[in-house]
Amino acid sequence: MENNNSNQMDRPNNVKREVHPKNGLVYRFIKRTFDIVLSLTFLLLFGWFILLLMLIKFCEDGHNPIYTSKRVGKNGKIIKFHKIRTMKPNADKLKQELIDKGLNEADGPVFKMKNDPRITKVGKIYRKLSLDELPQIWDIFIGRISIVGPRSPIFEDSNTRITESNYRKMAYYCQ
Repeated sequence: MENNNSNQMDRPNNVKREVHPKNGLVYRFIKRTFDIVLSLTFLLLFGWFILLLMLIKFCEDGHNPIYTSKRVGKNGKIIKFHKIRTMKPNADKLKQELIDKGLNEADGPVFKMKNDPRITKVGKIYRKLSLDELPQIWDIFIGRISIVGPRSPIFEDSNTRITESNYRKMAYYCQ
């Protein structure tokens, strides 16, 4: 006799329902706890250093040292993503001028130049040492992003960058 259980009617008898462990409450709780403990520890130990980096950047040009960009997070949610600003304040305007001159060395929506004139002197050092990424520790602490998982794509580039496969991966890993 056939079993009329609705779960079995939805799939063939030889296919078992697969539950992804990263969807479970325990996994998400452990991951979030890990993010909070590590980011809080880092902020307590090195928060002064991040503030010093921001002060140096402010002294360089007198503008806001924090750059906020929009990223695509879990389930397509738009999140704010913080970095120490490494470019001139009018970098977006300059980018369009450089594109119009045909100086983009990359294909697609990404803009790349070997010696990008928009990057400041301090910005070059911060980028070389990845110091511009340190404010993301705060984003981890407040739960916008996670230590574990892929980097969220830039919102402006997301329409051309995100494939269905990548979107499914982001749904599992990004917060």
